[in-house]
Amino acid sequence: DYWKEIMLDDNYSARQKEQLVMDRYTALLGEYLPYTGYCPVRETPTGPTKYYLAFCSRHPDTLELMNDIMANAYGEYMHEAMYKGTLLEQLSWKDLPWEWRKDLKQVILDKIIQTPGCSRHELWIQILKDHFRIWTSSEYRQCIKELVRDGLLKFESPTGRLNDEATLYRA
Repeated sequence: DYWKEIMLDDNYSARQKEQLVMDRYTALLGEYLPYTGYCPVRETPTGPTKYYLAFCSRHPDTLELMNDIMANAYGEYMHEAMYKGTLLEQLSWKDLPWEWRKDLKQVILDKIIQTPGCSRHELWIQILKDHFRIWTSSEYRQCIKELVRDGLLKFESPTGRLNDEATLYRA
C-alpha cells in the first residue's frame, strides 16, 4: 500500500509521483536483491510515461550492464524523437546538453569526499545507485581519467595504473 500515500499527495506532479513510486518499489526490491534500477519509457522527453522497466540482481555487474544498456537505448531513442529530420539528427545523443544528464565530474568529486579510498569500480556502483541510466561506464572512466589528469583526483594502485581496482582520493 506504500504507493497510495504518494499517489494521493497533491503536492507532487504526476512525474514526481511516478518517480517516487518507482524509487520506493526498487527500494523494496533491494531488500531481497541489492542492485536495482529502472528506466521510464516515453515517446518524447517531455511526453507522458507509458511504463517503466525495472530490474534487480544480487550482482553489482548487473547494475553496470543494465545501466549501459538502458542509458544508450533511452538516449538514442529520445535523440531520434527530438531531432529526426533536423540538422541535429547527425549528432550523437551524448554530445547534446540533455537536462537529465547532470555534470558527472561534480557527482564523482562529491561522492569521493563521502567515500575516500574506494576503488574506481566501487565508486561507479555507488554512483549508479543514485544516478541510474544517466551516464555510461565509458563516460565515467573518461571523466575519472580527466579528473586525475587535471589534478582533482589522485589514485593508488599496486600496478601504478588507473584501473577498476585503483583506489581514488581527492587531490
